[in-house]
Amino acid sequence: SMAETTEQTLRESLASKLSAVEIQANTVRSLKASSAPKPDIDAAVQALNALKLEKSSIEKSLQSLLSGSGSGSDSREAFRQSVVNTLERRLFYIPSFKIYRGVAGLYDYGPPGCAVKSNVLSFWRQ
Repeated sequence: SMAETTEQTLRESLASKLSAVEIQANTVRSLKASSAPKPDIDAAVQALNALKLEKSSIEKSLQSLLSGSGSGSDSREAFRQSVVNTLERRLFYIPSFKIYRGVAGLYDYGPPGCAVKSNVLSFWRQ
């Protein structure tokens, strides 16, 4: 029930933020349409961006709450992405396009990747 109430409050605050973002966006549009002075428009745009940041943080916390009780596919996807980033950063493999240009979709092994490949091949040949 505690998780339900926090999910409910998160959903309610997200809905209120969405309406606040919509109202602020309309304000910015009307200011721009009436060609208001630039400082006024800038202040309205800053307020809109702040509201959007708050909205996205609420979305993230709601998402983490739901994925924590759900399948955890988001955390698995985040883990996969971090592993891929690390492997590319450490040059285990790299898209050939980044080195040679040409056709995308082909990959080259870096020095650590070549070592892993040769170890796998030597183990397989035994």
